Amino acid sequence: MNKCILLLFITLLLGISTASAFEVSPSNPTVGDEITISGTGSGDSVDASVAFTKNVDVDNGEYEYNINGVEIPSGDNRFTVRAEGVQDLNVRVKILFWITKSADASRDVATVSQSNVPSGNYNIKIDGNAASGQSNVDLTITATQTMDITDGQFEETYSTSSIPAGNFRVTVGGETETITLSSTGSSTSSGSSGSSSNTGGGGDTTPDVANGNVDASESITKRVFSEMPVEYQFSHSSIPVRLINITSRITAMEIPVKVEVLDDTSVMVKNDPSGKIYKHLNIWVGNTGFAVPENINSATIHFRVDNDWITDNDIDPDTIVLMHYEDTTDEWTKLPTEQVSKNEQYTNYRASTPHFSPFAISGQIDQEIIENTTDDTNSINESQNSTVNSSNFTDSNSTGETDNQSFYTNVWIFGLILTIFVGIIILKMRRS
Repeated sequence: MNKCILLLFITLLLGISTASAFEVSPSNPTVGDEITISGTGSGDSVDASVAFTKNVDVDNGEYEYNINGVEIPSGDNRFTVRAEGVQDLNVRVKILFWITKSADASRDVATVSQSNVPSGNYNIKIDGNAASGQSNVDLTITATQTMDITDGQFEETYSTSSIPAGNFRVTVGGETETITLSSTGSSTSSGSSGSSSNTGGGGDTTPDVANGNVDASESITKRVFSEMPVEYQFSHSSIPVRLINITSRITAMEIPVKVEVLDDTSVMVKNDPSGKIYKHLNIWVGNTGFAVPENINSATIHFRVDNDWITDNDIDPDTIVLMHYEDTTDEWTKLPTEQVSKNEQYTNYRASTPHFSPFAISGQIDQEIIENTTDDTNSINESQNSTVNSSNFTDSNSTGETDNQSFYTNVWIFGLILTIFVGIIILKMRRS
């Protein structure tokens, strides 16, 4: 008893925090939900960590795992990655550009840790060389934050959008609780239905990324509330999609939307769309199973097309549409599309869609331009032919007149000579 009192006295004297109790709510969260960690404790602050382990396959001796939309809170924090069964470990964080921190393994275990990471939303890539003979490696990702204790209580929220479905651990003041995180496709509380191959949910690595078919991409994460429009605005200059407006039927705390501009037709597509293609796109909304008509009340996509492309390809601006690939029928569908504005550089359009994933911006060649070009060409040819015929006619008449004049001149000279010759003969006959 005296030892316990002494330990408590030392703890209070040194300002070391202890958490006597904490809880996590909701107790059965779904991927994308925010969890709240709250409890009571002594001292000024307490460390809380959220950790999960991901088993990653090894391909050609290398492993790779991508986490998009990792939210780093403000204040004292630490981000740690521990890799087991590896030769080395690289942790790459994209802020404005990729920053890499690496470590070599000791006994097939490598660890990279970074404290006081600036708050923000990050894309993180974890990769390296696996240990010899490894078919998969275990990656343990831990995010730790210092929480303030006020009047003996603490509370903080965390987003689960970057945590895969399964078990994760919450540790506060040395006490650990294991939470089961359900996928959106299996959760009944979120109101989402089962997933298919083309429901718009993006994984850590999308099929076109895995096949090197992505030229540019941008991802934005926002909270979505039932029957309330939410706007996702995109700023990347290479991405024609400028705004996506979604009205959800359900509430989900963190829903990422990712736009991929492709080099060619998506690898998920079995046939090419019709018309002249401006851009091939993928648009991923939420996690797998979220972007289905049962969950989305309405969605509009605002995109732009370069005026130079329209002019150079003789495209009729009124025929430009956003097309969506239907994987159930293996066909492209033209979505309702309208032109909304135009400036010196771009023509802006708006389209509505009930589905997401493979898209294409397509236009048709302006037949009136082709007909006018053909008519102009025919007019030029007719004018040239007329000039040639007129020239030939003039030359022919001129040559004919010249030939007639020569003929009459020759006859006159011949007659004159003949008269002189006859006269000489008559003169000689008279003398004889």
